[in-house]
Amino acid sequence: QWRVFLGDLEYGCDPAKMLLDPTRGKPIDPSGATVEVSAERGWQNSGLRVERGKTYRLTAAGRYQIADEPKIWWCEPNGVTIRYYRDRPLGMLLAAVLPDIEDSTVEPGPPEPIPVGLETTLAPKHAGTLLFKINESAGDWHDNRGGLAVEIAPK
Repeated sequence: QWRVFLGDLEYGCDPAKMLLDPTRGKPIDPSGATVEVSAERGWQNSGLRVERGKTYRLTAAGRYQIADEPKIWWCEPNGVTIRYYRDRPLGMLLAAVLPDIEDSTVEPGPPEPIPVGLETTLAPKHAGTLLFKINESAGDWHDNRGGLAVEIAPK
């Protein structure tokens, strides 16, 4: 949890929006699952667990606000390519796998962001809880509104 927090810590951020629910994810039903992701927060626990050696199809949909100056910037899961943050389109949907605490095979550090956009196939390097967020500086979340839905299905 602390590593996730430090990975997003930036000037102007609201620490309360960076807190991660540490609940361990549950296995994904064979028929799949849908989770909601807020554009106003950092890494969010999906409540779902992914396994190494398996693949998952992630499909996202939704429209959300990522800025309001000089006018509202609307965004969809692929992000907006007029501006980039950490080498990816601003507002792009990202995923990460938070490893189990007892998994000593995973190097400590913040989770490795995986670009999702509208759709991707996820083949986790390790088992753990699936996280989501949109790609934006924590200091800029104050003017975000809305969110998106992500469908997760085992392949």
